[in-house]
Amino acid sequence: MSNILRQNEIITTIGPSSFDQKIISELKHAGASCFRINLSHSNSELLKKYIDLFKGIGIKPSIDTQGAQIRIHGKPRKEQYEEGEKILIVGKDSSTIPNADFVLNHSEIFDQAKNGDLLRIDSGGLVIEIESINYKDGHINAVTINKGNVKPNKAVDVIGRSLNLKPLTDFDIYSISKYVNEIDTIFVSFTNKETDLDLVKGLIEKNKNSNKIPRIVAKIESKQGIVNLESILRKANGILIDRGDLSREISISRIPLATSSILSKCKEYQVPCYVATNVLDSMLEEALPSKAEISDLFNLYSHGVDGIVLAAEVAIGKYPVDCVHVVRHMYELFKAESNSNFSLISDSKLIDQLPIHLSRWL
Repeated sequence: MSNILRQNEIITTIGPSSFDQKIISELKHAGASCFRINLSHSNSELLKKYIDLFKGIGIKPSIDTQGAQIRIHGKPRKEQYEEGEKILIVGKDSSTIPNADFVLNHSEIFDQAKNGDLLRIDSGGLVIEIESINYKDGHINAVTINKGNVKPNKAVDVIGRSLNLKPLTDFDIYSISKYVNEIDTIFVSFTNKETDLDLVKGLIEKNKNSNKIPRIVAKIESKQGIVNLESILRKANGILIDRGDLSREISISRIPLATSSILSKCKEYQVPCYVATNVLDSMLEEALPSKAEISDLFNLYSHGVDGIVLAAEVAIGKYPVDCVHVVRHMYELFKAESNSNFSLISDSKLIDQLPIHLSRWL
């Protein structure tokens, strides 16, 4: 698949903090180049509102699929669980059962789960042990082994092993099919093999009404995705490394090594590579980035990243526009240093586009 190298894309995730025409315009002015709608935190009604908002301001948004990840579907029976509580888990087809504790989006788990499996809800959250499975009706009986929370949309892992899940959910298929002509990029979550991208490409071909079609960016966030990276690279317009979900399958200490390795392979294939997760987490609440976050950004650019993905920072954080300013500033500083012009550029030239409180810190 042909691709065009892009320099310093700043991919922003639109959510409650940024779902506003004025803020989106400010994000674009600050340097945002791509506006991502996360389907894992959306539904058909909300997605239409997003699409209509962008259409009204003349910007083509992008969508990020739900993909092959088990999540809590809808609202759980309660949020807080204590150790030793009995749990009933059902699939979407059984979601009307009144005594179910929560519903899972991927029904495949009910065919592949085993007695004794441990399910972890969200990273470091509630862990439950499967006691029995009704394979016919798609029910799981389990018991909590620690105290924890259950919230809508949170990811669910089977600890210690992977399941074979469909690469696209029904909502993914609906969203791509309906809006393929109104979106810029499709970020394919949990791309595990090249055929996952073939499914997306097939939906595009079936529903497009022009030759201008969305980019396909494969998200690498599993061991299988890393193993099959080269075949994925042959069909992708870009790669997105999701350091958060990847750390659910490999240890946190190995994330920098995995990131560096994937970036090198992308460079070899001349495919743009973007990095996401915990880029400016401190700015969810604080007005200034941490020193560690600034170093992380510079190091990512040093390793050849083609763009940065801002997720929660822009979707639900308190300072979405400032986050984009920070990323853009670090790229400009890196570019100046790379061109051996750093000593020739005054501080005022590097910070003249920053808000005052950021310029004093950076």
